[in-house]
Amino acid sequence: MTYDLTLPALCADFRENIDFQFSLGWTALVTRFIGATNAKRALSGGERGLKEGPFFKNEAMVTIATGLVSVTSRASMAVLVIGGVVRGVVFLQVWRSVGWRVIALSISLYGLLYLYERLTWTDASKERALKQQFMEHAAYCLRAVVPVTSSACSQQVYK
Repeated sequence: MTYDLTLPALCADFRENIDFQFSLGWTALVTRFIGATNAKRALSGGERGLKEGPFFKNEAMVTIATGLVSVTSRASMAVLVIGGVVRGVVFLQVWRSVGWRVIALSISLYGLLYLYERLTWTDASKERALKQQFMEHAAYCLRAVVPVTSSACSQQVYK
C-alpha cells in the first residue's frame, strides 16, 4: 500500500507569529470573548470598512455583549472589557468611590505583569511558541488529508 502525504506542500502556507503578545492586552481580551474571526473583523474595522462607523460600532457592541453573556465563567474579564468600553465615565466613578491608591496599585500590578511577560519572552519561549503554532497547523492540514488518503488506501486494498 502506498500513499503520498507531500508534507512540504501541506506546510507551505504556514505563517509563524512569534511577536510578543501580552496576554491581557486589548487584542487578546477581545479575541478571548468574541472569537478570533470576529475579533479580527472588530479590530480591523470590519468587512464594510471604517466608512460605516456608527453601524459597525453597534454591531461590534452587540457582538461583544453576546460574547460576554455567553462567557459566564470569566466574569472578571467581562468587567475589564466593559470597563474599557465605557472607560471615561467608569473611571471617574471608580476614582471617586475607590480612591487613587487602589487605582495606582491596580495600574502598577498590571504594569508589573506586563513587564514580567515581556522579560520572560526569550528565545526559548519564542521557540516553544513556534513549535506549538507549527504543530497546530500541521495537525489541521493532516486532518484535512485523512479522508483522501484513507479513500486511496481503501481503493488499493479493494484492487
